[in-house]
Amino acid sequence: LGVIFSVKQLLHHLQQVLETHEVNWKHILCFVSSLLVYYKEAQPSLRELLSRLLSSAFESYDLENMITAFLLARQGALEGAGLFLSYSDWFKMSFGGCTGYHASSKKSLVFLLKFLSDLVPFEPPLYLKVHILHPPYVPAKHRNLLMEYVILAKTRLADLKVKDVIDMIQFNSVFFI
Repeated sequence: LGVIFSVKQLLHHLQQVLETHEVNWKHILCFVSSLLVYYKEAQPSLRELLSRLLSSAFESYDLENMITAFLLARQGALEGAGLFLSYSDWFKMSFGGCTGYHASSKKSLVFLLKFLSDLVPFEPPLYLKVHILHPPYVPAKHRNLLMEYVILAKTRLADLKVKDVIDMIQFNSVFFI
């Protein structure tokens, strides 16, 4: 497929498949990894796809697009910094500023924080750590919504006995007070 189609075409077809079919995620994620490994131009194209997915997710509060964006971003991050952004960088870029996808309304913010909260029982410590140490931008008047998520994530890390992360979070807690 890579010989016949450009990376942009492949990712466009991938988006169409993701929107219209049930997929085997193992195959989809392997495909994304292959694109990133073999095609230098795949990174900006994948970032564009992620941007479209997140825009769509927040426009219509579509959980499927949100899940898809997070899965693809995490897969890209697994390929390493030379091939794609780290998960931390992608998360900060997507949600860390006042122009993030979630920053347009309280409803968007609640949508993001509910999504992240629903993931907490299943999240590996690495992702919880990113979400706590580099939290999404939240206006001061809604800081309590973020604190609810942070407390939930900290509790999960404590349950997992992730000591080094808990120590870092306790040090970082000064910023949330």
